[in-house]
Amino acid sequence: MARKKYVLIKINNVSTTNQLAATHVDAIRGILDYVAPRFKGPVVIAEASSRDSMEGFENFKYNQVIPEFKAQRIKILDLNREKKFEVFAIVDRDIRPTPVRLAAQLMDPDAFVISSAMLKTHNAVVATGSVKNMVLGAPLHSLAGEKDVFADKHLYHAMPVKDPRIGVNDCHHAMVYNMAITALHMKRNWGVAVIDGFEGMEGDGPVNGTAIPMHVALAGPDFLAVDRVSIETMGIPATAVGYMQYAAQLGLGQFDLAKIDIRGEKPESVKKTFKLHTNVNFQFDWLSSLNKTA
Repeated sequence: MARKKYVLIKINNVSTTNQLAATHVDAIRGILDYVAPRFKGPVVIAEASSRDSMEGFENFKYNQVIPEFKAQRIKILDLNREKKFEVFAIVDRDIRPTPVRLAAQLMDPDAFVISSAMLKTHNAVVATGSVKNMVLGAPLHSLAGEKDVFADKHLYHAMPVKDPRIGVNDCHHAMVYNMAITALHMKRNWGVAVIDGFEGMEGDGPVNGTAIPMHVALAGPDFLAVDRVSIETMGIPATAVGYMQYAAQLGLGQFDLAKIDIRGEKPESVKKTFKLHTNVNFQFDWLSSLNKTA
C-alpha cells in the first residue's frame, strides 16, 4: 500500500435501492479504520453499477464517510460517468471474440485496490464474492440520453438462450470463462479482498434474496482464496461455482482449502447452509460435465 499513490475501494452496488444487496457504509468505515493509520490518502470509493451509481451513492449514504475521514481525502466516483476504459476481448456463446469496455481505474497500477463485497447467492453463477465484484463491476454502460447506447455487463452473460424450464437464461460456460479471463487480466494491482458477512443474502440473490445473519468478516490478499473460504462458510461446495474453478485453473489464486492459511475462526465453526437460488438446478446442469477437482 505504501508504494501506491492512492487506495481504491471497489464497492458493490448490484442494486442501488436494496441495502441488503449492496455494500454497507459501515463496511466502508471498517476498511477505512484499517487504512487510515497506514495510508494518508487519497482514497477513491468507486463503482460502475448496471443502474445509476449516483442513486446508490445517495441511498446508501456513502458521503457520510468523507467528513469522518478527512485526512484520507475521499472521493466517490461513478466509473460510468468517468468514461475512462480499456478494451478487453471476451467471447459470446459461439466463442466469437466480443470487445468490452472495462473501467480503467480498476486496473491503474498506481492504485491499491480493495474489493468490498458481501456473502450472497446468485441467479446465474451460484455465488458471488470478491472476484465477481471486481470483474462484473468493471464493464461500463452508457448514460441516459447518450447517442451511443451500450451496456457491456450484459455481454458477459454471452447472449441469452432459451431453456424450456425457466425461460431465458445465460450461456453459463461462456459466462464463467469470461469472468475468469477478465479476473486474470485485472488482478495485477489487486490489493486486499474484504467480505462483509455481518448479514448474508440467501435464496434469490444477488438482489432479491433474504437476509441470513452470519456475523463474520473475511479478508486477505488472495481474492480467490477469500472467496473459497466464503463459499465454505455458506455451505456451498467448491465444485458448484464455475468461474472460481476456471479462475483457479488459470492460476488466479489458491482454491485448495487445505492450502489456505486461515486465521481466526475456522469455516466449519461459523458455517450456515445458505438456501440457493430457485433456478440453481439449471445452474448446476452445465457443471455436471466438468472435471470436479476442487
